[in-house]
Amino acid sequence: MSEFLHNFFTTSYFIPHGHCYLWKPGLVSLHVISDALIGLAYYSIPITLFYFVKKRDDLPFNWVFLLFAAFIVACGTTHFMEIWTLWYPIYWLSGTIKAITALISAYTAIIMVCLIPQALVLPSPAQLKAANQELQQQIIERQKVEEALRRTHDELEIRVRERTLDLATANQALQAQIDERQRTELALQEITTLQKAILDSANYTIISTTVDGTIRTFNAAAENCLGYTAADVIGKTTPAIIHNSSEILQRSQELSQELSTTIEPGFEVFVAKARRGDIDEREWSYIRKDGSHFPVLLSVTALRDSENNITGFLGIGSDISERKQAESALLENEQLLRTVLEILPVGVWIVDKNGQILRVNPAGEQIWAGAKYIGIEQYCEYKGWWESTGKEIEPEEWALYRAVIHGETSINEVIKIQCFDGSYKTVLNSALPILDAENNIHGAIAVNQDITNIKQTEEELRRQNLRSRLFAEVTLKIRTSLQIEEILQTTVTEVQRILQADRVLIFKLNSDGSGRVVQESVVSGWPVTLGQDIFDPCFERIYLEKYRKGEITAVTDVDNGSILPCYVEFLKQFSVKANLVVPIFVREKLWGLLIAHQCSAPRQWTEFELTLLKHLADQIGIALSQAQLLEQEIIQRQELIRSQEELRTMSAALESAVEGISQLDTSARYIKVNPAYASMLGYQPEELIGMEWQHTIHPDDQERMIAAYQYMLTNGKVEIEVKGVRKDNSVFDKQVMMLTAYNPQQQFIGHYCFMKDISDRREVERLKDEFVSVVSHELRTPLTSISGALDLLASGILQTQPEEQKRMLNIAANNTDRLVRLINDILDIERIESGKIQMTKQICNTADLMTQSAEVVEEMALQESVVLSVSPLKANIWADSDRIIQVFTNLLSNAIKFSPKGATVCLSAEIKDSQLNTLSPHILFKVQDQGRGIPADKLESIFERFQQVDASDSRQKGGTGLGLAICRSILQHHGGQIWASSTLGVGSTFFFTLPLLPEAHCDVNIEEAGAPLILQCDDDSDIRAVVQTMLQRQGYRVLTAASGLEAVEMAIQQHPAVILLNLMMPGMDGWETLALLKQRTDTQNIPIIILSGLLPNQSLPPGVSDWIVKPPNLRLLCQALEKALAKNNQSIKVLIIEDDQDLAQVLIAMFNRHGIETYHAPTGREALQVSQHIIPDLLVLDLGLPEYDGFAVVDWLRQHNSLCRVPLVVYTAQDLNESERQRLKLGQTIYLTKGRISPQEFEQRVIILLNRMIRGNENNETHFNH
Repeated sequence: MSEFLHNFFTTSYFIPHGHCYLWKPGLVSLHVISDALIGLAYYSIPITLFYFVKKRDDLPFNWVFLLFAAFIVACGTTHFMEIWTLWYPIYWLSGTIKAITALISAYTAIIMVCLIPQALVLPSPAQLKAANQELQQQIIERQKVEEALRRTHDELEIRVRERTLDLATANQALQAQIDERQRTELALQEITTLQKAILDSANYTIISTTVDGTIRTFNAAAENCLGYTAADVIGKTTPAIIHNSSEILQRSQELSQELSTTIEPGFEVFVAKARRGDIDEREWSYIRKDGSHFPVLLSVTALRDSENNITGFLGIGSDISERKQAESALLENEQLLRTVLEILPVGVWIVDKNGQILRVNPAGEQIWAGAKYIGIEQYCEYKGWWESTGKEIEPEEWALYRAVIHGETSINEVIKIQCFDGSYKTVLNSALPILDAENNIHGAIAVNQDITNIKQTEEELRRQNLRSRLFAEVTLKIRTSLQIEEILQTTVTEVQRILQADRVLIFKLNSDGSGRVVQESVVSGWPVTLGQDIFDPCFERIYLEKYRKGEITAVTDVDNGSILPCYVEFLKQFSVKANLVVPIFVREKLWGLLIAHQCSAPRQWTEFELTLLKHLADQIGIALSQAQLLEQEIIQRQELIRSQEELRTMSAALESAVEGISQLDTSARYIKVNPAYASMLGYQPEELIGMEWQHTIHPDDQERMIAAYQYMLTNGKVEIEVKGVRKDNSVFDKQVMMLTAYNPQQQFIGHYCFMKDISDRREVERLKDEFVSVVSHELRTPLTSISGALDLLASGILQTQPEEQKRMLNIAANNTDRLVRLINDILDIERIESGKIQMTKQICNTADLMTQSAEVVEEMALQESVVLSVSPLKANIWADSDRIIQVFTNLLSNAIKFSPKGATVCLSAEIKDSQLNTLSPHILFKVQDQGRGIPADKLESIFERFQQVDASDSRQKGGTGLGLAICRSILQHHGGQIWASSTLGVGSTFFFTLPLLPEAHCDVNIEEAGAPLILQCDDDSDIRAVVQTMLQRQGYRVLTAASGLEAVEMAIQQHPAVILLNLMMPGMDGWETLALLKQRTDTQNIPIIILSGLLPNQSLPPGVSDWIVKPPNLRLLCQALEKALAKNNQSIKVLIIEDDQDLAQVLIAMFNRHGIETYHAPTGREALQVSQHIIPDLLVLDLGLPEYDGFAVVDWLRQHNSLCRVPLVVYTAQDLNESERQRLKLGQTIYLTKGRISPQEFEQRVIILLNRMIRGNENNETHFNH
């Protein structure tokens, strides 16, 4: 066979048939081209047939086309073989292919003959055409009927839709009013229900009365216990009906004696002590409605109003019937238990003088699994063996037998017994005779103690002796080091030596189930896994959760079917035959796995080995925890040093504090005053020392201040707002907080006074009240129209007047739109002027802004038949593009609304140089219309709120009177101005300016790659939009969530770098969201920053990285994000190469504040030495250095593989050209110039670089020009 195959493919016996053509180039080419074209043609035919069959799978016997295609392919192949054999004489193969072709062709011919009869009976084209025509006629008739039905249906649908739309609009308006009323009623009902539920859910009877004793509250527990309903007693009787009159009489006598005053029997008995401010708690008997009694513990307190006057009394009673019964039962049980022998923990057997078993206590029956009351002659039924010899105990050898027959006393004989249930136990057996007065044997008693567990424990202790010794040795070696690497290396080495396993490794787990082999000890010849990153879906899906629960996995043979096939395949990658895995926990959290592999053969793991590895895993966890605690302690010590430094500077901070702080003595004279306090009053600090505080308070408020001072003496603290008097007798509003002061012996020495000038706040409140008054007037106008129109519709008066109904609906809809615009404009202007909307400024091209604004109002201009002419000007400004577009669109929409049809509205701009009244070059924008014009006396007032040229404009043109006020606020925030000029009957022109951005500020390239993902959770859509825009402009990627539940789901799916969380949200609030995120293992390590309108406490809550108060300051928000993102900086090493010692210390302190390990090299030569020693993660390099300048340092670093890609911050006073920058490129490189960048900006840029370097973006290079 092998010879045949050899001959089949051999070419040595033949010559290529190209020799037949004498290798004539023309002749050979003719045959090659011909055969190739024929072969390609043959191959194209099957492709066509395949496509035809695929499209017409309804054809009968279509398989014959595929058979014919196979025949064509075989024919084509023979032609290609003709080309091949020109040069390679493989004629056996060529002949075989031709034979296959012959077989296929013959088979095809036979099949074709067989199919001819079937093909002949197929319908002819004429028959098919006739059938198609008849079918087509039926289709046409059906389509006509369907078209008629469709037209009828469409007409009906239009009529129904029009009627439904009218009804829906009216219903929506009515439903809105109903919903609002229902929400109000529901809120009141919820409050009432909550109050009632609190009372009714109490387990105690709660009864409150008026001062004279009339019941006014009777909760559900009182109804259940006493049988009365609340309606039976409230307002009708006093609690006397549920009390025993004899108890009331006795209590009145006791109280009269106790209080030294006569207490009459009645309601006063219950409240006499409560009237004196005491809580009266004692036991009473309650009488139910059915006359039955039960004991209660009743507590009575007085209810007081805000002026401490008694308004009633509250009685809370608890049923103590069960407690009374338990106390009685306890006395009986104590008497009974003293006489019960059955409580003995040992078996007691008592026999008479004939050896007949009289009694066995429960412990004895339990030891023997039952007891047989037999005589002495039947002791053979009890089976036992001597523990020391293993010999079976004969009936006469039982200790009880010997005690009865011979009077022997046996103490602590160790025997093994067979219980009646077949089990075996070890028993400590004692027996002694019972003698009468004449020392005659009256019977005997035997005591059995089950010591099976004790014996097993002794055996286990012996077995553990070796394990303990080995465990102690390994533990000692682990505990001798606090270095994690050394701990893990010692563990795997010692465990491999003790178990004689082929491989022992420690696998550190990540939260997603992946991990890395961090230490390994492996026998030579088997695969090495150290340092490998491993992720197996089968392991993560099936086994990871078991290890989190602390389970141990022991596999004796991976091929015995005990583990899943996917995991078997994974283990065999590492030649594993047997597997022992023990989880390692650090502070109750799964840290990793201690794994032993047997690679040479299957292995039966012993209990000793499982226990040893379990104990060692516990010790590893303890050692790792101690190592981590040591690291934390070092960090805490550094933090303590920092805190002490902050404390030393606190006193200096008080001196510079903005808030006024003072201390007064017991005579209310100033003894200490900070500069801010003195400045608010117009004094120097030393002028106030010794002055009485009355001189700084307006006479009208001095009585209130004295009352507040008295309140502080009682309660320790008071806050009050009063009018203050300055040195120049001017009056201002101030907020004062006073705190009592004590010396170390807790003696009162005066008080502290904290003062704030709130004059500005009072002015803001006045303006706010004025604004609310104006807004309420403006809101009532459209609301009145809406309400009137809807009332007419709801009354049914217009039911027979559809046109009038439609007009009323239009009035309501138009005024609704007006109201919405008004509210949006009010919100806009208030947020802008209050600073709640942060202007997210960036470099903007004015031509783009003008074009975009024109596109916004283009549709409006077409509707009004107004021509819009825009002349864009290319220039750069520093602005919030969205707000500037809002200014453009406001002005353009006003111009379009007030221009007649066919008029032209023009938007243009020009650059103006510095002038006398302008600080810098600026751009002047113009919006010109051809409207009716504006009177001269209105040109300034139209920029105020709710001001329009004509009061009817809001109704005719739909304006709110706030658009121009919003424009002015936006432009003022950008350093611009706005004004107008106008000619009545000709038109108006609105002008506004924006500062031109100097070209020097337009060349900043900001790094965008590797942006961190931020998840923002806030129920306020405006806040979400503002913060999202702010962060996106800073290069962050932002996801938003409108609820806590949505935020949790997005955190699980997206794994953001930081979460911004609002606290006050409906449904799941911020605190609940925080708790849920910290409970989940996959989200608990995500830093969370609180972004809320609430002020934080002195210390951050657990799990919170930082706290930002709304509205967010962009700089503070970015600092908080970078701080949260810097969680891994502890592993970063930074080398500062700077010859200025002072600057170097500043930089070191900055990095230390972020927990970054920092090194300093003052010279170029020392920088080279330190770099080789520590391999830094980041270099901060000055260029002017002694002993090799910065260029030489970079040239040297480039020549070393471990240092040539280190990220670099060039921090120098030199101005660098492009060629010098190219010389300084190392890894990721940024260039910062001393004196042109502030320390804060330097810190922000470097920390951003570190954070992005941590996230693996080392390959991006960014250049900053400063």
